[in-house]
Amino acid sequence: MNIIVCGQRREGKTSYALVILRRWQEGNCGKLAWDTRHMINETMARQAGYTVLTICEEPDEVEDAIAEYEPGELIVVRPGSGKSGAEFSRLIGVMLDPPSRFENWSLLIDEAATVQSAHSIELDVDRIVRQHPTSALVIQTTHSLQDYHRASRDLTDMLVTFRLKGRSKQAFLEFCDGSDEMSAAIDGLPRHYAIAVDMGAATDEAEFRYIEPDSWYGKNSVDKNSDVLLRSESDGPNERTPVEGKGQAEAFVET
Repeated sequence: MNIIVCGQRREGKTSYALVILRRWQEGNCGKLAWDTRHMINETMARQAGYTVLTICEEPDEVEDAIAEYEPGELIVVRPGSGKSGAEFSRLIGVMLDPPSRFENWSLLIDEAATVQSAHSIELDVDRIVRQHPTSALVIQTTHSLQDYHRASRDLTDMLVTFRLKGRSKQAFLEFCDGSDEMSAAIDGLPRHYAIAVDMGAATDEAEFRYIEPDSWYGKNSVDKNSDVLLRSESDGPNERTPVEGKGQAEAFVET
């Protein structure tokens, strides 16, 4: 399954993606994150429900971490400066050798726009979004879809966005053939609220639903393990105030 999560800074898109990653086949699937910005830390991992955080800063460390993986762990790979492409290739080589190995893993690619553009895409990104087993999950996060390659678009199963504006919002609407209603919904999203679009739905116009922060945000969130996409029956934001700025919860939101 391929999911893309969009949003402005400090909305929580990486934190939300970490929660989805953990809840996907929890207990039966290893969790790995590609952290270009070196942003995923112990606080974020703990708030997302992980019990162990292993950070790999050298390619050789990844193989050892995978071999020693334990349930509840998050393996974070941080590429060196100027080495992102080569080290990502090394990571995917490990994950897909043999290809059946990835059946037991899921991957978060944080700030995935750094490894693709509208006209080109890293061969290993293309490989992982096209060839991973259906039992696995690949999540990409981004500030904007303006420069996303068509391979990512055509193979996306679910699209999630927090607040966007300007050209970033327009790119999102074009990406999923969104309506004026969807545009207005994005404009009206409070902080930490999101909408989700099922890209595989057999409808002429993209349909969307709201994702409320109490399903994922902060230590008081409801842990709905059976539902990786955190579905909500809500018709939209209500009078409740989104949880924010309460102790460690603030550190849960990306900077």
